[in-house]
Amino acid sequence: MFAQLRDKINFAKAFQEIRNVIGALKGTKGPKRPLHFMHSLAKKMPKRIVIYAKDVENITGRKTRAARKLLHRIREQNKKQKDAFVTVKEFCIYTGISEDEVREFLLD
Repeated sequence: MFAQLRDKINFAKAFQEIRNVIGALKGTKGPKRPLHFMHSLAKKMPKRIVIYAKDVENITGRKTRAARKLLHRIREQNKKQKDAFVTVKEFCIYTGISEDEVREFLLD
């Protein structure tokens, strides 16, 4: 039991030492910079501009097949190929729902 406890303490010390070395290499102490850096990356990620059948299901409450048919009709109206993406803007124009409302329901 004491050996396991000693191993856990040694691991914690080694882990802290690794964090300090990484921090020193990056010019900071500890993990604050990497966490802050990741947070700032999340803010800069652009929002999705493509809408999928699952999103249409979530927004309209329709079944999968009906959502796919709706996307198919939008593609036909915009003279797109069968496998082309449908943008959020195209979906909003077709359905008359505002873009802000649609973006609230988009699944990540």
